[in-house]
Amino acid sequence: MKYFYAAGFVAINEIAISWINHTIKMNVQRPRPAHHHYVYAGGYSFPSGHSAGSFALYISLLIIALFVFKKLSVKITLSVIAIGLVILIGYSRIFVGVHYPSDVVGGYLLAATILTFTTLLFRAKNLSILKLKGI
Repeated sequence: MKYFYAAGFVAINEIAISWINHTIKMNVQRPRPAHHHYVYAGGYSFPSGHSAGSFALYISLLIIALFVFKKLSVKITLSVIAIGLVILIGYSRIFVGVHYPSDVVGGYLLAATILTFTTLLFRAKNLSILKLKGI
């Protein structure tokens, strides 16, 4: 029960970002790069769902870890790993030819915006509407 709110935080971020990402893709309808793709990718290009999803997952877990762990060296190590994974996943989408760099940046900005909002929501001291304690 101790980490129930943390699990809810991660789940809400993933669901919200996935839904908003899909909505943006359907409205923008940017085609994928015309050159050869090293992997199959269907649908539209902007914003990158992999980039937004990885940002949401790893940075959500990092935010939780920064509250759970007290030792500075552990916090720094986890931060480097999480940020490194997010950057590598975004780069890999460009490398395999299924996204433009702006698609990846758009995915990152989408995830950062939603994470900022949900972090502020979960960190609030009095969530009278949701009746939650916060993280």
